[in-house]
Amino acid sequence: MRSWFVFALLSLPALGLASSWSSVPAERATVAIEPALTVKTFNVNYGLAGDPSTTEAIGAGAPDVVLLQETTPDWERVVRERYGGAYPHIAFIESPGAGGQGVLSRDPVLSMEVLPSPIGWFPAWLLVVDSAVGPVQVLSLHLKPPYAERGGFLVGAFTTGDERLAELDVYLSFLDPELPTVVLGDFNERRGPSLSLLEQQGFADALPAGEDTWRWTVLGVTLRSALDHLFHSPDLIPVRVEVQQLGRSDHLPVLAGFVLE
Repeated sequence: MRSWFVFALLSLPALGLASSWSSVPAERATVAIEPALTVKTFNVNYGLAGDPSTTEAIGAGAPDVVLLQETTPDWERVVRERYGGAYPHIAFIESPGAGGQGVLSRDPVLSMEVLPSPIGWFPAWLLVVDSAVGPVQVLSLHLKPPYAERGGFLVGAFTTGDERLAELDVYLSFLDPELPTVVLGDFNERRGPSLSLLEQQGFADALPAGEDTWRWTVLGVTLRSALDHLFHSPDLIPVRVEVQQLGRSDHLPVLAGFVLE
């Protein structure tokens, strides 16, 4: 979600946004167990293709699998040039505006399926990676922004939760319940019905409570929220989670390491 997500401060409570006058680094949660699989989600901001610090942030921490949101053909060219040597499996899907996505994987990607949005917004992407812990399915999301066709962000902040829920409900129906699963990406909400649905279905959010993944400064005020999440099935145990204070995107990369239960 890009700079057009700056809207009237009256909408902040509905999105769980906070504001501050300075940037405070988020605490990093780590456990002293070596992960068998590391996964990163990062909304790179479709207007920043080629930005050096954001490009370097993609590979920071040497994750096994990286899922990117808001990619463009320009972002694809940059990523392939910078990371083609380190990641033998790279693929992208194109979608208008901010809807593109990318994957970088050290391990083979066994399958990839684009899932169109049931409400006409950004597609989701379902992949199965042949990881060190065996096949793991990854559902990469960019759910609808809190934008209403009539009323913009001010109205959308209060009215679009059910639309994100409708998207996620459809996407989850494509999951194989037999596979370890990660559902990650830009959920466009700190809390709401889509996150609740995942919890009801037994998924847990690896993102530590209270950590923010999105920031934007307007008129000297820094707005913050946790819009990016990394949910996992019970058979994947997170042993390393880090919100990386890197890059120039309005979103921050989230890196998680897992072991298989």
